[in-house]
Amino acid sequence: MKYILTEKELKRLLCDFRDGNQWSDEAAIALAEYYFELEEASGEELEYDPIAIACDWTEYEDAFEVAKAYSHCFELPDELEDISLEELTLNLDEYLSENSRHIKLPSGGYLVMNF
Repeated sequence: MKYILTEKELKRLLCDFRDGNQWSDEAAIALAEYYFELEEASGEELEYDPIAIACDWTEYEDAFEVAKAYSHCFELPDELEDISLEELTLNLDEYLSENSRHIKLPSGGYLVMNF
């Protein structure tokens, strides 16, 4: 027996789950949209697994936070103040597109699939 979720229900479930404030409502909504688009594009039904989603994704407040978290594989100037947010965002988006999946949030934050 299985239950088919609507996008609205998935958004609510992800907002409610947020294991220890795993992500914001904005991020939960973006994740729901991402998984619905992925399901539609692949033509395959996906199984809702909140633990796997929580382990797969991390939310970051902005590009600087992502760059700091991945400083071991993303080259940055010694002082982050020496790089503009626009330049960092452009470089970071390119790097993440080549190495992982990411979602840019309207607030300027990021969801990054852990790699």
